[in-house]
Amino acid sequence: MKRTLKKCLAALGMVGLCVWLIGCGKSEGPVAESTVPLERGEHIMYGSYQGEAIEWRVLDKKG
Repeated sequence: MKRTLKKCLAALGMVGLCVWLIGCGKSEGPVAESTVPLERGEHIMYGSYQGEAIEWRVLDKKG
């Protein structure tokens, strides 16, 4: 009896996790537009990690 309950709870948990992960990638709000005119292939310094600046490269522009 306990073993069946554990299996059911584990299966429910896995289904819930899958549903949550699938829903995380959807954006329902408006996307902010960049005020910096960037083109594909350009580089920009934005943010830092462990005290060092992060260099980003523009791969694609949408919108």
